[in-house]
Amino acid sequence: DHMYGEAVKKISFINTLNGGDYIMSSDSHSLKIYDRHNLKMFTSIEPIEPINDFCVYPNSGLIFFANESPNSGIYFVPSLGSAPKFCSYLDNLTEEMEEVYSNQIYDDYKFVTRHELDELGLSNLIGTEALRAYMHGFFIDIRLYKKAKSAHNPMSYKEYKQNTVKQKIQEERSERLKLIKLPDVNKELAEQLLNRKLQITGADVKNPTGDKR
Repeated sequence: DHMYGEAVKKISFINTLNGGDYIMSSDSHSLKIYDRHNLKMFTSIEPIEPINDFCVYPNSGLIFFANESPNSGIYFVPSLGSAPKFCSYLDNLTEEMEEVYSNQIYDDYKFVTRHELDELGLSNLIGTEALRAYMHGFFIDIRLYKKAKSAHNPMSYKEYKQNTVKQKIQEERSERLKLIKLPDVNKELAEQLLNRKLQITGADVKNPTGDKR
């Protein structure tokens, strides 16, 4: 299962000249190559056109695809073996590319599992270009992930708890710092009543709480 919800069309076992032992499997979306001993994925190839079949040129890293297109798909994986003699220039070409390009880091993608996709309501994207199957999950554009996360759960319980505690502290602080404000109407009467209350409680205007500390 390549996590696309489609059946695997072909499985092949290959041994390379450098001692590699791999399992190759394909569905209509991708070809995945696994290490036969630890079952870790070695690499994955996703042609634009759907895959019907594939084959590896003997003792090389050249892979041919039978696609839903007029031309066959051809991919070269140097780690599987050198190029055949009829296209030996591929070896020099890949060496030049290694000197120019560095490994691509997926900073703009987020890895999610099938369970996370179900929670976010994005399981309908499986099999589309919005998701790239990898190992036991998928890579998704980080912008799409954040948008779905915000729509699904705009405020997590942790954030809600933090905001609630913060609001409670602010309310208590404002109560402690609350000043006595006299009304604009009957201001003199209100002042007399306030002074009478302060005399009864033993507090003064500077210390309306009556706290002697």
